[in-house]
Amino acid sequence: MQQCTGATRREHPLYRALAEHDKRQRHPDTIEQAHTTFAADQANT
Repeated sequence: MQQCTGATRREHPLYRALAEHDKRQRHPDTIEQAHTTFAADQANT
């Protein structure tokens, strides 16, 4: 089996999904605030 380099791994959709899930688990309040801010910005444009 071929080893993936760091750059290749970061581009892989599964790796990106796992990294996003990890961020949501670590910082749920920040993610919620970002969603709220984004929704408010979308409503104002």
